Amino acid sequence: MSELLRANTGVKVYVGCGNIPKEGFVNVDVEKPRHLSEGTDFRKGSIEDLTTLFPPESVDLLRAEMVLEHVCIDLVPSVLYQIWTVLRPGGRVEFLVPDAEKIARTFIELIDGDGAAPRTFDPTLYSKLSHCLLNSFPGMTLPDTHKSLLCRQYFQHILPSEGFVNPHFANVGLYGWGLKICAEKGEHIDRPSLRDVSYTSETEDSHFSS
Repeated sequence: MSELLRANTGVKVYVGCGNIPKEGFVNVDVEKPRHLSEGTDFRKGSIEDLTTLFPPESVDLLRAEMVLEHVCIDLVPSVLYQIWTVLRPGGRVEFLVPDAEKIARTFIELIDGDGAAPRTFDPTLYSKLSHCLLNSFPGMTLPDTHKSLLCRQYFQHILPSEGFVNPHFANVGLYGWGLKICAEKGEHIDRPSLRDVSYTSETEDSHFSS
């Protein structure tokens, strides 16, 4: 077990590090980075098996950038449950995902214009939209394609159901296509099975920070 985990304090996890691991984090990916600086911690695995990599309540911060959209939408609740399990009480999760709503709105605007007159077609923007909808970047292999469409409304409903509180959202990037989500681990929600959770329950928008 790493020195970070043995110290049992201030443990930060970076899931989906690719070939750019972060210093000061326990880096996780399905493939080992080509270059690891001395002392940089790495664990081979995926966001779908976090509870096999970390003990319960052992992590203070878990960050996953451009990872969750590669998980099948039906498995996202299970991933959030695992994140909740490995986080310490009050621990924080941070996601960066493509914002399906923002991307879709840009796509419609590109095709239909503003409703009064068609917008001049922009093939470069169209190509970027296609990559955001289907992949994170050009050249990705088939297993890396996006398997979930994620947006603010989805997280506003699912995070409370999985025991997360105080969510914050921010759009980032040149077109605002990236969505940053930050939330804290709340109290445990007892239930017999993840399959018994309903994500259509009403949630007051005023409960969430923008």
